[in-house]
Amino acid sequence: WKGVEMNWSDNEFFPETLNRKRLTAKQKRPDTYGWIWEGEYRSFYDGAYFAEALRQAKDDGRIGVVPIDRSMTVRTYHDLAGAGDKADFYAIWVCQFVGKEIRVLDHYEAQGQSSSYHINWMRNWAKQKRIDRVSVNLPHDGSAVKIDFAWREIWEDASDKDCTFDVDVIPNQGRGAAMIRVEATRENFDRISFNEATTIDGREALAAYHEKRDEDREIGLGPNHNWASHSADAFGLMCCDFEEPDNMAEDVKNALYGRSGRGKGYLAA
Repeated sequence: WKGVEMNWSDNEFFPETLNRKRLTAKQKRPDTYGWIWEGEYRSFYDGAYFAEALRQAKDDGRIGVVPIDRSMTVRTYHDLAGAGDKADFYAIWVCQFVGKEIRVLDHYEAQGQSSSYHINWMRNWAKQKRIDRVSVNLPHDGSAVKIDFAWREIWEDASDKDCTFDVDVIPNQGRGAAMIRVEATRENFDRISFNEATTIDGREALAAYHEKRDEDREIGLGPNHNWASHSADAFGLMCCDFEEPDNMAEDVKNALYGRSGRGKGYLAA
């Protein structure tokens, strides 16, 4: 099969009346212009937290090709889920902190799968990228025992001769944790770049993450828990964990002193 992208710009008979409407939409409704006129993913929902930030990232050229820096730690941030048809989505963002930048390399999401399914995806990713050490950062419930296991133990036991998983559980952000993650994401968004080809679904989830509203009282009720919230939560965890480095190279500092007082750091292979 062969795919051909065609749009209004390929129509030599595109009427001037429609073109005027298009230009008006581009000027007055930039949040929905790309979705309506250019065939892009929808990036605007009522009450969306990150729609404008995503549009700005595109305008700034921060959605494109993001290569791996092999001198820096490969980090993953997770939102946990169980197995079964009614389980939530398990989400992973793969990134690197390079100086004052957050470089997002990949995104993963699956529903109802066993732990081995998620681990195999991560192993295969590391193998393809020739990475033999990965930082696994879990939310606060990563140490909690669910039925007969804790996610921290599962990821620690998943290390093998080809790839070591260094597991860290990030403490709960406290009361209002969901909004704390939202604000941390907003604060850091202008330093974030996305590898376009591998983060499409993740960026769509970020674009759809929005406030839950009580329309009768016209008040916001905080972040809406739906299909988009799992990837958004993992992304917010990444932004909460980011620390702007001082003059010492970040990963050298981690290797010497550990990171955030939560254990010994390391240098990426």
